[in-house]
Amino acid sequence: MAIVRLESVSKSYGDVIIFKDLILSFDENLVYGIVAPNGYGKTTLLRIILGILKPDSGKVTVNAKRISYLPQDAEPIGVMSAVDFIVSYLTLRGLDSRRAKQKALEMLEYFNVPNKEVDEMSGGQKQRVLLSAVLSFDADLYLLDEPLTYLDIEGITRLKGIIKKMKEDGKTVIISSPTLSGIIDVLDKVLIITKSKRFLHFSPEELVKEAEDKVVVDSDEILENCYQLYEKNYLCEKGIIPSYNSIRKANVDDIVAKVVFYE
Repeated sequence: MAIVRLESVSKSYGDVIIFKDLILSFDENLVYGIVAPNGYGKTTLLRIILGILKPDSGKVTVNAKRISYLPQDAEPIGVMSAVDFIVSYLTLRGLDSRRAKQKALEMLEYFNVPNKEVDEMSGGQKQRVLLSAVLSFDADLYLLDEPLTYLDIEGITRLKGIIKKMKEDGKTVIISSPTLSGIIDVLDKVLIITKSKRFLHFSPEELVKEAEDKVVVDSDEILENCYQLYEKNYLCEKGIIPSYNSIRKANVDDIVAKVVFYE
């Protein structure tokens, strides 16, 4: 069953078209990754699903009683302690203070965050506090806008662990990200927004397999039969490039770039 459905949804900012007649659906109990460079409409899409941004036309149906949302570039309130911030967030959403404090302490321990004033924290610790608040709330649908921001490897690993647990509990998670490599192993489906405003669906396995057959070459020369991803960077099939060129193995983010620019 679809927990979110968009039917012929269009959205523009002035003369800039973000979506036109977009048709999408997100099924229950799956983890989705929406991947594209910044400025391609990932945040706009999440805000439309949440209902805080209205489309110019079309219909949006959300079959979730409770939604928890991590905004992009948000920060917890600096003068509060980590526990107080999370308790305030959860009580505003209807939890009693005792249960809210218990959840806050459990989640902060899980994310390995000290209970001190937010102003004294690093960017990564602040992001863990925000994630602790958003993920402590018992929702049906979680919308996470670039949750990997400021997180180190430990933080990413802990985030992926709780996302896996949420899926086991029947939750639906939609993650937006400019890159895929840090989260691909928890995703069930990947949605890539292309330069031409198309929304293309892939399985994580498809993208991983394609990366295994490719290399990225750093070359001052134009390489035929290859995809130019960025200046001097080309995505090529293995075995067709002379060995004197600078070559590395392709990864899933290289495949995403190819899809964004060429599909």
